[in-house]
Amino acid sequence: MIGLLPTKPENVKYISVVRDWLENALKTGIGSRVSSGYGRALGQVTSLPYSQSFNFELWTQGIYGSEPPTRQNRRNGSPEFRPTAIREMLRYWFRAFALSLYDAATCQTLEETLFGQLNREGQISLSVLFNPNSRSNPYLYSGKICLEATEQKYLTLLSHVLILASHLGGLGRGSRRPLHLLDRRMRGSHWTVDNGANLPFKYDVEQWQQFYKHLIAAFAAVRSPIGIHTSSPGKPRQRQQDVLDKNAQIWLLKSTAQISPDKVSDWREGNKPSDMFRLQPAKSVVCN
Repeated sequence: MIGLLPTKPENVKYISVVRDWLENALKTGIGSRVSSGYGRALGQVTSLPYSQSFNFELWTQGIYGSEPPTRQNRRNGSPEFRPTAIREMLRYWFRAFALSLYDAATCQTLEETLFGQLNREGQISLSVLFNPNSRSNPYLYSGKICLEATEQKYLTLLSHVLILASHLGGLGRGSRRPLHLLDRRMRGSHWTVDNGANLPFKYDVEQWQQFYKHLIAAFAAVRSPIGIHTSSPGKPRQRQQDVLDKNAQIWLLKSTAQISPDKVSDWREGNKPSDMFRLQPAKSVVCN
């Protein structure tokens, strides 16, 4: 909230003028991180010609900014959801897929073109309208992700990367783990995005394979791939960038007993291991 107050009674007449200045500024954004979702007015019209929005819901053990849980604060950090979390997650999964189509140098150039760098704006912008966390242990955030782009091809690529990321990864602490209770503490992350169509994906190999074809086509529309590229796995015991090349597979595991987080009344009883892993036969989606 921004409040305007005249310094003198006779300056009241200038309040409406200053308010108009402020509203116009917020329509385009204020500050150096507008493309990351900061400094923009709620409910504003999109500033770039192409846009698409997704509803999202995030359940997490915690997502933090400047005050994460530490020994000094007795593990009681201040949870803070930031739009940059989604932007950086998109960059990560963009890189994971791009490195299966391009060499590292081409991938870096394409990433800078799309997302920008310190001295140059990118071709896309991201804003997030979200509700404050309505509960804790786990924390719950919900809202809308708005993607904007200078051209349709960039928007198509970014929206496909968001869909990929929402199925393969999470946000915040424990982003690589499913949401669960362990030793009286919540662990992991569970989030979904929805555009009113066919999201999230079902237990359907053909749907995944079709999506992969569309994802490759979206990359090719921006820059022609150099072919199927395989990246070095890096040094043992040293974590490198994940790459969805031909050495990677996506396994679809269906658990009929697992329930949605909003239907769990007591995490000590919900989603027991014996239920979660009563799986039907797995299906594999080979990457590239």
